[in-house]
Amino acid sequence: MPLRVNRKLFDRVKTAIAETRRIDTRSWAKVEGCEAITSVSKIRTLPLSSDCGTFACIGGWTCFLATEEEIEIAITEYSLSDLDADEPFTLAAALLLSGAGDIWELEKACSPLFFGECSVVEDSASADEERMQAVFRRMDYWIIEIETSRSGVGEW
Repeated sequence: MPLRVNRKLFDRVKTAIAETRRIDTRSWAKVEGCEAITSVSKIRTLPLSSDCGTFACIGGWTCFLATEEEIEIAITEYSLSDLDADEPFTLAAALLLSGAGDIWELEKACSPLFFGECSVVEDSASADEERMQAVFRRMDYWIIEIETSRSGVGEW
């Protein structure tokens, strides 16, 4: 079965990043001045959409923006354990893709999206803009790769 992208969720993530301009390329999610947050249950309680002191990566935004129904579908499709369902990498990948043979195929397909290189790491206004553009390019390249190279035609 070809991989299919959950375009509705993918587009919500891209829109949220564009609107809030809060993207973190080093951790799943964080509150400014605090330790990184690495569980889905904690990410989903963050005020990501309303508090300028919170940040998340693409996978963190995916976990935050997914509906309960989308989460249940992903958990069921991939038979995720409670531990896997609270792991941002695994759940975000399951939320964004349908049709993978197993969790390993799923995570391999999403690795370039979640862990792609982001060349700008210094902190400044221009670096923030460059980082944002790099994230959008990564998202655009990833979806093209999934939908063309893997014959993942179609969407949810």
